[in-house]
Amino acid sequence: MRAQIGSTVIDQEAPSPAQADARGALTSPGPDNRLSVGIVVTTYNHAHFLEEALASIAAQRIKADDVVVVDDGSNDDPASIVARFPGVRLIRQPNRGLAAARNTGLAALNTSYVIFLDADDRLQPVAIEAGLACFARAPRSGLVYGGHLYLNSLGDVTGVRFEPPGESAYRSLLRGNFIAMHGAVMYRRECLEAIGGFDDRLAPRARVLRSASPLTSISGSGRSLR
Repeated sequence: MRAQIGSTVIDQEAPSPAQADARGALTSPGPDNRLSVGIVVTTYNHAHFLEEALASIAAQRIKADDVVVVDDGSNDDPASIVARFPGVRLIRQPNRGLAAARNTGLAALNTSYVIFLDADDRLQPVAIEAGLACFARAPRSGLVYGGHLYLNSLGDVTGVRFEPPGESAYRSLLRGNFIAMHGAVMYRRECLEAIGGFDDRLAPRARVLRSASPLTSISGSGRSLR
């Protein structure tokens, strides 16, 4: 899937008192209160898309503080693309799956926030700015998110998606992934680290079969989630 991350970002938390820095984010007082943003780009045989992804990062209205490309055992040549973008780091590893690649990138960062972008996706120029603005309104949030555009192989927009979380983001996520696009999310890095990052056991290593027969029934009371 190719997607371009939109600029609409929402939150569900009232802001707390803090100081605003030059980047528009809210921080606690201190000698160096600048909040930083890192971006992890994962690639597996997508070097032909990687230049567009990195160019979209370079075009951000507020620049990323650190950009890491994780090559998850590709057979193509992502290094030649990364070399065109000064300051971008490349980490190579044997093929271990997307979750493990994201964890590798996360471990390489020391920024306040992090965005994960696949090599065949790209960011809108306001993505970092919008994410920081949302954290400014709700600085205790674990993540903020926005909408995204669907692109075809020519880069033409074929659709757009943004779904609000409803009254409870937690309950909505349990019912379904209303965010839908991982690259539309800016995470507080310390929150991801606190839960151990992404579960690399979810890599597609086993077959999944299905049965058309009904196997269970559910109550329509709507009182299961509390």
